[in-house]
Amino acid sequence: MKKKHFWALIIVVALLLVCAMLIPIIQDRSWGDKGDLALTITSDGTNMTLKGKITVTYTLTNVGTTKMRVLEPQSFILVHVKNINNTHVDYRGPLPSRPPDPTDGDLFVLAPGKSRSYTDEVKGHDWAIEVNKTFKIAAGYSSKDVQGTFSLPYWKGELSSNEIIFTVVP
Repeated sequence: MKKKHFWALIIVVALLLVCAMLIPIIQDRSWGDKGDLALTITSDGTNMTLKGKITVTYTLTNVGTTKMRVLEPQSFILVHVKNINNTHVDYRGPLPSRPPDPTDGDLFVLAPGKSRSYTDEVKGHDWAIEVNKTFKIAAGYSSKDVQGTFSLPYWKGELSSNEIIFTVVP
């Protein structure tokens, strides 16, 4: 009888150890799609020539209280240039190639209060802008309807950034 209790205890301890090892794996696959993000943009200047550029930094920040998985922003941030009266300016630059369908490898973890930034250029010759006029740069981030191969949950939504005002100078 004591031998049966001993083996029963060993089995229970073994099951508890297996559960203790699996819980972090299960938790790692169960969180990540809830939280609050903010998108902000900053620039290196407020003037641009028709053939010049403004360097813009796009920053995604976790403004919530839990860590979350986020889709890498480079391919999913859309830049908008608008007139001062908020009408969109036509883009006439090169068409970017379609990025490959994202996978779990394109996700990153963003802890509360942490940010992920990248920098790009808004070039004057890519937009239908005019000299001596004022325009706005704004950005949007959307991971809502992204088609890809994912096994992990991630934040799905849309964000709009602040605006940067610039003037086109001769």
